[in-house]
Amino acid sequence: MTADIWPDRIPEKPPNIVKRQRWAFRFIRKPEEDRPEYGSTGWLELPDDHPDKVAACVVAAECWATAGDHIEEDLRREIEVGRATLKRIDDQEYQTQAAAHRERYKNPSMYRHPSSIGRGHG
Repeated sequence: MTADIWPDRIPEKPPNIVKRQRWAFRFIRKPEEDRPEYGSTGWLELPDDHPDKVAACVVAAECWATAGDHIEEDLRREIEVGRATLKRIDDQEYQTQAAAHRERYKNPSMYRHPSSIGRGHG
């Protein structure tokens, strides 16, 4: 069980999250290795009112809710990483093109002015 789903571990959690986690914790105190995973064959074989079946549902719901608690920060971070990656790729492409341009035009005879063509210059 991760620290994210333990109530009161992180004091800056909003009260509604702490309250939700306290409620969920009442159902999931049993060690996870003793409980079948939500949707598994073992879970499906349990009677609907079995405490482990209910606990597995609560764990799944709490995992989903915990992910939602941080979705804004996660999406912001994902967008920032994406922007930084695209910027790095763009910069690399620019530097590659600039180096190719410098190499192509490093010899002045390669880019004579059109007015000098046919006048015996170069």
